[in-house]
Amino acid sequence: MGATVQQMVGKYVELRERRTELKKKFTASDNELKDMQGKIETFLQGKMDADGVKSFATPSGTAYSTHIESIKVGDWESFFGYVLENEAYDLLTHNVNKTACRDIMQPDRNGNYSEPPPPGVDITRIKTVNIRK
Repeated sequence: MGATVQQMVGKYVELRERRTELKKKFTASDNELKDMQGKIETFLQGKMDADGVKSFATPSGTAYSTHIESIKVGDWESFFGYVLENEAYDLLTHNVNKTACRDIMQPDRNGNYSEPPPPGVDITRIKTVNIRK
């Protein structure tokens, strides 16, 4: 006799719980290592600043300083006004608001849509299996 659905769901849940425990252990160990690396980065950045350099080349590797940027809209009205006034449409990206599209397509409780998406919008749906306990 083959495996039952109940056995497969039970095994799936057991494997998921084991993976969760392994991830917790890994994350704890990894966080310790990240913390140590962060302290080294702080030391090296301080040394670069003090020495007036942007990098250190050593036989073990090269440490160098870079900038990480996060650019986001803080005031949409001002930003969009700027875009229109300066015809700076290259500042906009080609994305669509998923929630608004779903609202237009009117999903039923099973996730099936009664209306088509707006013109020019493509929808890709991937069916997956999820298991909850």
